[in-house]
Amino acid sequence: MEYENHKKIVICYPQPKLDKSQISPKEFLAWAKSDLKRSQDKRALGNALGNIKKAIHSRIDEIINSTHIVLGSGWDWHSFPANQKLNILKALGIGRRSIAKIVTEHRNTYEHQYVLPSKNTIEGHLDSTDLWLNESYTKYFFTRIGLFDLPVYEVITEGDEIKKIVLPNEYKSFIYFWDRKKEFIQTAKDKTKTVKDLKAMSWEEILSLEKGCIKRLRNKEIYSLSQPNLTKIFNIYNKKAAKRYYGFFKPGIHVAF
Repeated sequence: MEYENHKKIVICYPQPKLDKSQISPKEFLAWAKSDLKRSQDKRALGNALGNIKKAIHSRIDEIINSTHIVLGSGWDWHSFPANQKLNILKALGIGRRSIAKIVTEHRNTYEHQYVLPSKNTIEGHLDSTDLWLNESYTKYFFTRIGLFDLPVYEVITEGDEIKKIVLPNEYKSFIYFWDRKKEFIQTAKDKTKTVKDLKAMSWEEILSLEKGCIKRLRNKEIYSLSQPNLTKIFNIYNKKAAKRYYGFFKPGIHVAF
């Protein structure tokens, strides 16, 4: 088969599996809803507020963990305050951060000054958090990026599983976040490569590097492949596309999985 035009896609790493003992953001929110069913009970209201905060902040950590900044030097989950994490979300283009800020302030007042907000206030936090979580999973649900702007002629899938990718014969520019090696690689049309060691970079540098990709994810076709298969695509394309010259005849480079 002869191909004419290519498109650019994104292939991410698979969604990491939660540890059996780990609680998801949606579970925390479900607990808060259950707590509010006993809304005349102050203890239940306090528990609801705590679970609402946990739902928000576990989702914030989930989003941040879907970037590569956690691989950079200077990153420490335990030493980063909520406001700094919210600034990271702002840099990634994730909105409605005031919901997290207000809930956190009320939860801190309860924890440190022992003042419990009213039932109506907590119910309002529950509703706004529910909306924010749903929006975050709809608009910002991405796993860690592997190949960004990968040029392809065709992607053949079976359900959600990729069976084959057809790559262009011409060498194009794209980005590979090689997690196993902790490297950032950017190719160029002249067949040169820029390679950066993510471990040697600060988390701020990685954020600056990656945020442009994340902000553009909404307009991309997004797929998922394991690390070995991502590396397989990268190695085959670099080996074959760099050597082939077919002129107007474009059969493509077929990579099967």
